Amino acid sequence: MLKRIENIKVENYDFVIVGTGPAGISLAFQLKKNDNKKILIIEAGKFDLDDESQEYYKGTIINNCNLKAPDVSRIRAFGGTSMLWGGMCRELDEIDLKNWPINKSDLSPYTDEARKILRINRKFLKDKQINENTRLIDFQWSEPTIRFNEFYKDKILNDKNIDLLIETAITKIDGNLNVETAQLFDHKTKKYYSIKPKVIILACGAIENSRILLYSKKESKSHFLKNISVGKDYLIHPNYVVAKSLIDMSKIEKILDNGYMNLGMFFLSPTKNFIEEKKIGNVGLRIIVNDYPSKTKELLKDLLCIAPKYAKKIAALGDKKIDCANLKFFSSWEALPSDTNYITLDENEVDNLGIPRVKVFANLNDDTKKTMRLFLEEVGKFFIDKKIGRLAVRDFLYPNQNIWPKDGYGGAHQMGGTKMGFSNLDSVVDKNLRAHGINNLFILGSSVFPTGGHANPTFTICQLAVRLGNHLEKKFS
Repeated sequence: MLKRIENIKVENYDFVIVGTGPAGISLAFQLKKNDNKKILIIEAGKFDLDDESQEYYKGTIINNCNLKAPDVSRIRAFGGTSMLWGGMCRELDEIDLKNWPINKSDLSPYTDEARKILRINRKFLKDKQINENTRLIDFQWSEPTIRFNEFYKDKILNDKNIDLLIETAITKIDGNLNVETAQLFDHKTKKYYSIKPKVIILACGAIENSRILLYSKKESKSHFLKNISVGKDYLIHPNYVVAKSLIDMSKIEKILDNGYMNLGMFFLSPTKNFIEEKKIGNVGLRIIVNDYPSKTKELLKDLLCIAPKYAKKIAALGDKKIDCANLKFFSSWEALPSDTNYITLDENEVDNLGIPRVKVFANLNDDTKKTMRLFLEEVGKFFIDKKIGRLAVRDFLYPNQNIWPKDGYGGAHQMGGTKMGFSNLDSVVDKNLRAHGINNLFILGSSVFPTGGHANPTFTICQLAVRLGNHLEKKFS
């Protein structure tokens, strides 16, 4: 039910969830399965996107890969950044969790529930190895793409166990072994409120989770969070066209199982052994089949490869868009953690509440290029061995090419900053997403990812939310 802050007593709620994106809403519906528990969800924005709310998300991105500004890549409204989500889903691979304090078997029990939350109708196909170094992998899509602000709004407003505050921003938290106070600002009354939650879960997105904790740490009079390093190892997924290929389609269709084609794309990924042997990150290589529906285009395509200038003149006469390739390779892949990529507060820029904005460092390096280059070279060798064609890797992926093209960007997936680990020496939260040394503070979302893999993070976020819901139910029953 929709509430006003002046009309509620926060101490009556068993759980306070901050954030209404996929993380917060998935957790709320898992917790509400126990009819005896009362849940309060706090959303800083309104039900609809507006410029006034987005102003609070402004910040600075220091990057070399055409990243979007923080107020463009995130949504401060009910449903969060799911408003921008494309619906593409895949579980993380076992090797993606190598440096996590949990493994794939800890997440797999929550796969079916995550599929229901995201409205994924088909189960994921098992990976199919096509040679010792390469796998065919499967992605599925939310159908139709779920918008949490639309699909879950009425469900929350009509739920007797869940209450919702909107236009209410959490500004900072404080305490010692527990969160003892949380400061809220109500945008309607223009007043500050201090609450004492029994259990509080931050689910505000990768950047905002870090911002709240960094500001809380800075403002604390009791040295709250003093032994926890927040904001480290910010992660992104580069998104670029990385190669093209001219091949014999009749041969490749026999090798790549059409059952793995989705939305006109095949997906290839390196095997665990290849990743470990080459010391690279993981890759999700999307093979996009160019469609040449007519003989004219086929002739132009062939001519373009032989006499490109002449072919382009002919194509221009008929406004034909052609490419000397019948396969195009687009990829979202893993950028490994780096000490140079992190989230901090910008003491020179503050929002309308006087809280420092964020400054995010997110630069891609030669190791990121190496991951993609080595896997593309492996795929190219595979094409040659099978006598199906040739693959051309883009120049920017080679060393000494100190640029990242403007036809791609560092991606919209934001991860890290409050990563999961084994102690406060290497992380912010433990395997159950509890902040180290703080009994009633939990952090949820892609900010807890120690590494990013290549898969879109939303599915794993929902798995973690359901898992956390089960854990909280047992711990605070």
